[in-house]
Amino acid sequence: MGLLALPTELLVAIFLFIPPPAIALCARISRRLRNVLLSPEFAALSLDILETPAVLSRISTTPSATARAWFTSHPVFQAVYADHILVHLDYLIWPYKDLRGHLPLALQSLTSLATLDLSYNQLSGPIPPDMSALIALEKLNLRSNHLTGNIPSSIGKLANLKFLVLGSNRICGTIPKELRYLRSLIGLNLSFNELTGEVPPELGELSNLEDLNLSANSLSGTIPQELAALSKLRCLSFFRNQLKGTVPIVLSRLPELYVVCMTANEDLDSGRIWEYAPTRLLAKVWLDAFGSSGLLFE
Repeated sequence: MGLLALPTELLVAIFLFIPPPAIALCARISRRLRNVLLSPEFAALSLDILETPAVLSRISTTPSATARAWFTSHPVFQAVYADHILVHLDYLIWPYKDLRGHLPLALQSLTSLATLDLSYNQLSGPIPPDMSALIALEKLNLRSNHLTGNIPSSIGKLANLKFLVLGSNRICGTIPKELRYLRSLIGLNLSFNELTGEVPPELGELSNLEDLNLSANSLSGTIPQELAALSKLRCLSFFRNQLKGTVPIVLSRLPELYVVCMTANEDLDSGRIWEYAPTRLLAKVWLDAFGSSGLLFE
């Protein structure tokens, strides 16, 4: 009880040097500590102690110790860290950094980001539901983590997004139709997740799309003919799903398409696509629904 009776200024001085992830635990001791330790003011003071001042940069490729703690800290600290330290970044590129924790809701504060790359880490939990504030974002790469939950429909509001890479997670639910609004999108990789439902015909509206990889999910239904509108499509992979029906012949007429993989879809029939596919496509296509070989682009 002696500690809790100290003046607020002394409490702040004592707890300032405690790592941010532990602050939330300390705040459980009493209501007074909670009011002190979980305030934006305390978080800002803590940052002054923990984060070494650096020359203002638009790019970050190596997370500091405090940045690592960002993913496991209380939301108040996460918000203050984003607003004070990360808000000026155009490029946040932290792949292969063994980052652990959850994606902070405070990501929505990083409105200047053009690239957010947190691939090949150990992050878990859902993607924040509201990503619409990231209006400058051109590349979102969250590949190879342990993310769960659905793909937020708010991603469809990122008009400048060119690359959306969410492969090799545990994302579930259906592919949101709102992705149709990503008219700048060049690459879409949702492979190796737990997605269900049908391939949205609305993906055929992505007029700049070059790479579409929906492999290794649990997608069902037929391949929509609307994909034939993707005149710039180069690579198409539906490997290992539960698709059925006949592959639309019109897909063979896409002028830029040269890699297709649709193996391991037991009820999918290539139909007469071989008769119409040009030589450049025939040389690199595997459409045998029962075959074990095929090409899966990254």
